[in-house]
Amino acid sequence: METESVSPVLDEAPTAAPVADERHLAAVMESLDRLMTIEIRPADGKLPAGIVSGLYGACRDYFGEPLTGLAERRLRESVATNSTVFIATGAGIGPWLPQGETDGPMGAAVLGRAIAMTLKARTVFVTEARHEPAVRAAMDSLAFPDGFEPEIELVAPGEKEGRQTAQRLITLYQPTAVIFIERDGPGTQGRFHGVRGDCRSANDVAQLHHLANLAGRSSILTIGIGDGGNEIGFGAHRRRIASRLPGDGTCRSGCDSGIYTVTKTQVTISASVSNWGGYALAAALAASFRDPDVCHTPEEEEILLRACIAAGARDGATGSANLQTDGIPLETHQHVIALMKTIAATTLARTATVERQPTQVFAPPAVTNRSRFVS
Repeated sequence: METESVSPVLDEAPTAAPVADERHLAAVMESLDRLMTIEIRPADGKLPAGIVSGLYGACRDYFGEPLTGLAERRLRESVATNSTVFIATGAGIGPWLPQGETDGPMGAAVLGRAIAMTLKARTVFVTEARHEPAVRAAMDSLAFPDGFEPEIELVAPGEKEGRQTAQRLITLYQPTAVIFIERDGPGTQGRFHGVRGDCRSANDVAQLHHLANLAGRSSILTIGIGDGGNEIGFGAHRRRIASRLPGDGTCRSGCDSGIYTVTKTQVTISASVSNWGGYALAAALAASFRDPDVCHTPEEEEILLRACIAAGARDGATGSANLQTDGIPLETHQHVIALMKTIAATTLARTATVERQPTQVFAPPAVTNRSRFVS
């Protein structure tokens, strides 16, 4: 008996399942962690090379999950609508970087805007006077949502000033989170260090780490973002860092504590460039809220960088006014930013478009009564 060959008819195009589920988000966060930790420092001695994987590994072992994902989730859990989030930044000191460096203020501004766009919280940038021009320039380079325009608070150098200002700011604003990005924390002897091992007197530095200590005691979420281990947030990982980076982190002045800070935060993001850690956290928020426009653009990165340089900030690797951050040219940062935005956009819900197919796509095989087998 002959059988009729029937091809299926697609009456409706199938709809793709939502992609922003927990498993997909975890994969996105993993990708962002990998991207922000590309080992990219040149071996020219200007910045320590080959330390990125060790620093990240120390933090990842401690937390046991992608750092951007953990930070993003904790922000969503902690930050209330119309509350205030502190972002403290500003690194560098004279004579090398008398008005600070480009790494830090740019990442702080991008992250602050992302928090405003997604969590609907206000940002207060906390810094010291020498870094204020670059922080303000970065802040003014981005369009924040109406009603969520950021503010700046300054902390004067010195132990007493740092403690008193931390108490005043916590009492005044009652923040729901305090984030540090590229902000030095003290070592065991109370001195502050740059990633190269240069030692700074506590009297010459605004001691923003008191914000981290007070916030921690007040059950306020704290997040530290850095790239050298000397920044606020790496205090919980000192031993792991030392075991992974033997011989590194020594103080040029012979300080026994080395460069690694003792100041802890509840979450630590370790990146190749601190700005990248801030950008990755912004992209994590964008992915979670399915809004890639939360990320900034490569064009905005150039605007940010030029604004910070015009305000007196310099490249932290060379001390120059070149269009680069941590010795890495602008174009490279722009490519990383584009990739982060593309990764964040993968959580957008999509509908598969399938065109109606003709009833008969291929001609059915000719039917014959002849037996296929011969006995």
